[in-house]
Amino acid sequence: MSKATEYSNPKLNNHNFLTTWKSDAIGFLMSKGLWRLVNGSKLRPTEAGDDQDKWDDQAEQAAGYLYNM
Repeated sequence: MSKATEYSNPKLNNHNFLTTWKSDAIGFLMSKGLWRLVNGSKLRPTEAGDDQDKWDDQAEQAAGYLYNM
């Protein structure tokens, strides 16, 4: 799936951070079920296993989205 299909906001710059980019990024991450992980309210499980692997996968996914915005 192309980046434009996933998220089509202009690249971050010092003119659009507070007016557009930040709120759009939060909304996008919420729609993907990743916002609580990014804002720190969903902590990484302490026990190794599937839950920890899932959290790690979601963290990588969120980082990838943020990198490509």
